Amino acid sequence: MLLSVITPVFNTPSRYLDDLASSLHAAVDGVAWEWLLVDDHSDDADTLACLDRLAQRPGVVRMTNTSGKGAANTRNTGAAQARGELLAFVDADDIPVPRALAQLAQTMEASPDIRWLAGDYDTFTDEHPPSDPPMASAAMDCVVEHWPDAARRLIFETPFSQGSYVVRRQLFDDVGGFDERFVIGEDWYLWMRLAARGELYFCHLTVLYKRRGHPSTMSGSAATGDAVVAPYLAARRDPLFAAHHKVLRWRIYKLYRLLAERNQAIAQHARATRYAGLSALWGINDGKQWLNLLRAMARKPLR
Repeated sequence: MLLSVITPVFNTPSRYLDDLASSLHAAVDGVAWEWLLVDDHSDDADTLACLDRLAQRPGVVRMTNTSGKGAANTRNTGAAQARGELLAFVDADDIPVPRALAQLAQTMEASPDIRWLAGDYDTFTDEHPPSDPPMASAAMDCVVEHWPDAARRLIFETPFSQGSYVVRRQLFDDVGGFDERFVIGEDWYLWMRLAARGELYFCHLTVLYKRRGHPSTMSGSAATGDAVVAPYLAARRDPLFAAHHKVLRWRIYKLYRLLAERNQAIAQHARATRYAGLSALWGINDGKQWLNLLRAMARKPLR
């Protein structure tokens, strides 16, 4: 069973790509695999030279978007060209754990009813890189649990990450892949649509080291704008998630509050005020709170 690893690239530092190339070989040891590097129209000379070099390796496929189209489109482009029945989406600045992706793929091959299998992840920074990564050997039991309530969990927490799961191509296609309306959060929205089907199985195994402290080259300044909330607003409008409307409202309130804090920290005071107001509106849960807000706005009691 072929595993297709898909990596979106946009002006990624060459040292990150080289690190990923080295770690991937260990991560997929023991399974047939291919690596699709999908360049979202990079213009950095070092990135392009590194892609040229990596494309010469066996099993590596390089693809290039004709213009910058974002992470969702870039991943979908790779998935459309992938030959594998199993798909993994590993970001260019992360490091998979040795043998971990192979362990997920082999578990799925042995259990055809598992169509989406995720594992744990840890974080690191350039100043504190991962050391002595755990080995996910074939002898290690992958203790698998079915999480039928995964959609609700995903509103409150992120138990896995992009790059720490494997999904069957057919299931990925069935839910429509990554939603290209979203600049960021497209991964969360995909996971929610998969989770709503009750498809998530979780393996208690560290699969990925995720880099922190490096600004995302795929999302840019979107982390301080409306794009952060867009997938959650879409989910709340989607009948598929009707059972989760209340907790989605809470999550949207928290995100607007976060945006207010982020913009205040970079002296974008007008934007911070706007997001603080939106946070207050989404934090209102009943009619009495609405009346209190109107009183405050009018600065006089309502009769």
